[in-house]
Amino acid sequence: MDIAKAFGGENIPTIKIHTENVTADIENFARGRVEKLQAGEHGKMLYITNDEFKEKIVRTLATKAEGILCQASKTEKDSVVEAALEALPQGLPDTYVRILERIETQGSYMRDLALNCLAWILYARRPLSTRELQLALAINPNCKVGQDLKTDLPHVILEACGNLLEEANDSIRPIHYTVQEFLTTAVEWLPRKSIRAQLLDSKPVHSQLSLACIVYIRLTAFQEPALEWYDLHERLEDNSLASYAYQSFDYHILSCEKPSLEVIKQLETLLQQESARLAAILQIKVLRDGRIRERFNRVDFLVTPSTIVYSTGLYSITAVRQRWLEQVPPTYALHLAASAGLTGAVNRLLGAGCDINERDSNDSTPLYYACLNGDVDTAQMLIDMHANIDAQGGYYGNALQAASYGDHKRVVKMLLEKNVNVNAQGGQYGSALYAASYMGREQTVKMLLNQDAKVNAQGGYYGNALQAASYGGHEPVVKTLLNQGAEVNAQGGEYGNALQAASAWYRGNEQVVKMLLDAGAEVNAQGGYYSNALQAASYRGYEQVVKMLLDAGAHQPEGDEIVEDLKSSVLL
Repeated sequence: MDIAKAFGGENIPTIKIHTENVTADIENFARGRVEKLQAGEHGKMLYITNDEFKEKIVRTLATKAEGILCQASKTEKDSVVEAALEALPQGLPDTYVRILERIETQGSYMRDLALNCLAWILYARRPLSTRELQLALAINPNCKVGQDLKTDLPHVILEACGNLLEEANDSIRPIHYTVQEFLTTAVEWLPRKSIRAQLLDSKPVHSQLSLACIVYIRLTAFQEPALEWYDLHERLEDNSLASYAYQSFDYHILSCEKPSLEVIKQLETLLQQESARLAAILQIKVLRDGRIRERFNRVDFLVTPSTIVYSTGLYSITAVRQRWLEQVPPTYALHLAASAGLTGAVNRLLGAGCDINERDSNDSTPLYYACLNGDVDTAQMLIDMHANIDAQGGYYGNALQAASYGDHKRVVKMLLEKNVNVNAQGGQYGSALYAASYMGREQTVKMLLNQDAKVNAQGGYYGNALQAASYGGHEPVVKTLLNQGAEVNAQGGEYGNALQAASAWYRGNEQVVKMLLDAGAEVNAQGGYYSNALQAASYRGYEQVVKMLLDAGAHQPEGDEIVEDLKSSVLL
């Protein structure tokens, strides 16, 4: 994506960053890369005899290659390294051209590995983890079982791709955002079979990736849906690419624009499986964002090819609809289409007479799923067709709580404008305000409060919205709730009160503790899991919070060695 074009149509202030203004950042980046290579990163060693020469390398890299370290010496001679520095290309494009030239001259295996890797990096629906990428690169049409997947080690993948990629935060990604821009920008003189030319045309690349996803689905071949959410979690842990492949195969097929005969053939084979296997595919497909427990569906109903089409982007392919859609809509087709955000399918199913307020096996309505996913158009269509906006059911209890938890502000606004019951009770978090507060959704919290959400409503695991926000360490939300009259000493919930919840938070948020104390929280209030705030902070080992509570007059329980030890360390 061209970043400048992406923001060009928005009413957003533009700040242009010129190369000469980021020299310090570039030098810091180059210095970090040099030091990593000095330490032998990925088996490469850069030998440097003194700090003065290291700084010369850094300055040269910053000036000539704009921070991209693409030369590593295997000698131990300064003269060899210096000669390499003099030969560095000027600017990023020339640097990338030089790297691609080296990739092109590799052996066929490493060259193909680089091409395949860059295809996934550039065109995957979302960034892949390192393990996901390893498995994706191991897929080929000759694989018959999962054991046939022979993965390459991360350092081999990085070596194949020159210095265009790096591993960070459990993922392999472009070393600089301009790598993607460079590889996807058309130029006239490219040889047709060059790596860059092959990556420019996204359609065959998506065809390749869709086939890889379908092959992986075939290799995993789950016999039936998992019975419980934790079984499904284990299944996905054991098959690391399953989430991506099952949830993205239709995205890549759609991105082909006109699927190849091979893609259609593989899709036919996939859809012709027995119902239980299709149900296993659907069970993973509907997870969408990885929230397994919250989105788990047993899929304990008959699943047909038509069901899969109604629940995926395949619905948008005319030939697939004509081939697979049945005259009578399959079970829960409207729920699945709403969950997938397929407004065309939703409209078709409503026209075919599907019940707009029907509840599925999770006691949820189609509107609930549209709101859960933040699909504005689908939610609007269902509301316009008189869906019950206050229907109860589902993990989050109702559509408003589901949208509030996910911070889908446009959907929340839409529901509020239709006079949804803002204080409806039920679901995992008791109320919409509680759910938004627990997740730290400041703007959504304000929207709900402006529509008269009860700030002191009781219920849920943490008792009330203030305690939920305090435990999460969400300072802006805590401040908003207090300003709207939240009772700082309200009792109830797992931790008894907001101060104990804040003191027990896994990071020990001093600011929230201070905010609550300033608002009049009773420092010695009893109740909850740890009995009081001081014991909560002590058992968690938060010295600074212990000090704050003691300074505010917290009483130390007699004989409590943990509190005594922390108090002693604080006084020291």
